[in-house]
Amino acid sequence: MLGLSPDAQAAPWFWTDQCGFNVQFVGDMSAPNWIVRGQLDTPPCVLFGLDEQGALIGALTVNLGRDVRSARELVDRRAKVPQEVLRDPSQALRARQSGLTRWPGPRPAVSQ
Repeated sequence: MLGLSPDAQAAPWFWTDQCGFNVQFVGDMSAPNWIVRGQLDTPPCVLFGLDEQGALIGALTVNLGRDVRSARELVDRRAKVPQEVLRDPSQALRARQSGLTRWPGPRPAVSQ
């Protein structure tokens, strides 16, 4: 309206507490490739969804709410983070945020 570009839309986010687990989702849950940080059978753990080009488009945390903010920032920026970093629980996600720029323009549509 004022000649300004609209702000990029943030990735969708949802959380639930079920059966003693806190589960939080951000971004596109239909990502074609998933990387696991931790062990699925013994939470806490994080799953990172990557598109075909290796950009982070989704994340799911189980009992790791402290990692959601960083994961949301990385998903919003469609960051390309090395898979070995995503798999390694000793690597701080927050450290990956600096220097990243937001995905230009509107976010690609989320698959239903």
